[in-house]
Amino acid sequence: MEQRKRRFLGLLTGTAILLVAELLCRLWLGSEAPTGKALTPDPRRLWRLASGGQQDVRVDADGFRQVKKPGPADAPLVLTVGDSSIFGHGVNDGFTIHEALGARLAERGKPARVRSLAVPGYSTMQTLEVMDELGWSLAPTVLVIGNLWSDTTLDIVRDADLYRQLRMPTARIELQLSRLALFRVVKRAVNTSRGLPAERVISWPQPGDLGVRRVPLADYARNLETLLDEARERKIGVVFLGLCAEMMVRRGRQTTDPSFVYVDAQYRVAKAHGVPYVDALKVLGGSGQDSGTLFSDDLHPNNAGSTLLGEALADELYAYGWPKRVPIPVSAPPLHAAADSRDGATRAEKSSVAGALANGNL
Repeated sequence: MEQRKRRFLGLLTGTAILLVAELLCRLWLGSEAPTGKALTPDPRRLWRLASGGQQDVRVDADGFRQVKKPGPADAPLVLTVGDSSIFGHGVNDGFTIHEALGARLAERGKPARVRSLAVPGYSTMQTLEVMDELGWSLAPTVLVIGNLWSDTTLDIVRDADLYRQLRMPTARIELQLSRLALFRVVKRAVNTSRGLPAERVISWPQPGDLGVRRVPLADYARNLETLLDEARERKIGVVFLGLCAEMMVRRGRQTTDPSFVYVDAQYRVAKAHGVPYVDALKVLGGSGQDSGTLFSDDLHPNNAGSTLLGEALADELYAYGWPKRVPIPVSAPPLHAAADSRDGATRAEKSSVAGALANGNL
């Protein structure tokens, strides 16, 4: 009886210590300066939008940014995919690319229903996952593909490796544990001691960065071709949006740009499959406006820049004959991607799934 009582008291004491530690970790994490965290781990997409994670952004039941004025319910659907530049990082509701696209077509008397499946940091691998999970079932009339920056990002681990790790039994356990503040604090300490980032941060590659591309160039081209093949089989039109950075509007693209070989592959895939390629550099550079008034930072178009890009996409569709005619991709041989000298310059140590998908600054 006494032994059972001691065990119970020991269990009770241990539980109390863990609860206090969890509470203290939550208080400590909560006391950190706000970082605008907007993403949460997801077992299929790697991460998804967190409801309330970004100011003035409404997240729908499927985990995507809601369009303020989506258009008539019976109008044909235009679906946008990509990462933060398509999602509208720092762009207010009503001024995103997809909102401007819908408004422009409505002005021309050819309304569309517009929806976006773009999420900050999404690569073509994640877009393929999202399209299989939801996108194709929405039966869009046109798919606007804007994937670029996230695929080119130099990181400590490739997306394909993350997906392989995610399928391991231990990965799901780690994802569940990452909901605990105590686990996140301990994991931060472990990652830091190993010389890894405390938590994975999505960023844009800069000249001189070391690591591996999140999606290798050949895989990027193959993923784009897969999207086009799927669209062709379903008789869905496709338009590419080729993105650019603020500095490119000022001085043009250069072969030394970290994204150059990816932009080139994107353009060649579009042309080989006979679908329009709307070049953001030409749209924004030809607007007559100073580049600084079109971007919220070095990378992301602001309200004005996003509006111009959305209107350019709408004009392209209208000129093609929307909605009676849409640019359905044609079959083409696989693209031979050029060499990518930046990939694998230094192979950094891989982090665990918990380190890569820690609940926090993904």
